[in-house]
Amino acid sequence: MCPTPRPLPAETARTLQALLTRRRQLTKLLVAEQNHAKRAVPLVRPQITALCALLTAQRAEVDQLLASVVAGDPDWQARVDRLDTVPGIGPVTATILAVGLPELGRCTDKQAAALLGIAPDPRESGQFRGQRHISAGRGTVRHALYEAVTTTVRCEPTFRAHYRQLRARGKAHKQAMVACMRRLIGILTAMLRDGLTWQQTKVGQGQFLPPST
Repeated sequence: MCPTPRPLPAETARTLQALLTRRRQLTKLLVAEQNHAKRAVPLVRPQITALCALLTAQRAEVDQLLASVVAGDPDWQARVDRLDTVPGIGPVTATILAVGLPELGRCTDKQAAALLGIAPDPRESGQFRGQRHISAGRGTVRHALYEAVTTTVRCEPTFRAHYRQLRARGKAHKQAMVACMRRLIGILTAMLRDGLTWQQTKVGQGQFLPPST
């Protein structure tokens, strides 16, 4: 009923949001055309191939514009550069996280998890105890983080061991991945709060993550 007022994003943030929106649109169109190409008759396929090449080129141009806008603002550049040091997170994903979750580094890890919709919601009523699920939140940022964690779990030794530990304790794949997402968002919060790169964090230095529920 009485939401907390939030300031409007600055001009740079609005420009980055517009570019990221355009990138999502191009990606959606590209995936659709690639699917069409798989079912198209030979006579039609060259047109689809040409359109896919055009969409790919336009998306690459948007990526260049994103990098240019970020480079034009030292604060944004520093924020994106720190996120970009995380294994599994590239420049585009770092920009999505920085733009889509501006509270990162200024809120707690639990608040960040709630904003992303990766904090499990209880399903309880009286004596009933249902399975908890994640819901709501900022879906675009959550999807980007999930894709990043998929790579992080595969290529980063500490997170790979953490994921395997969760699986060994009986967690389903998605449960283990969401737990890794929550742990990573906590690390990202600390990085932006304290001005650290991944290599300067405890996890980046090879210290194992404590058990997660």
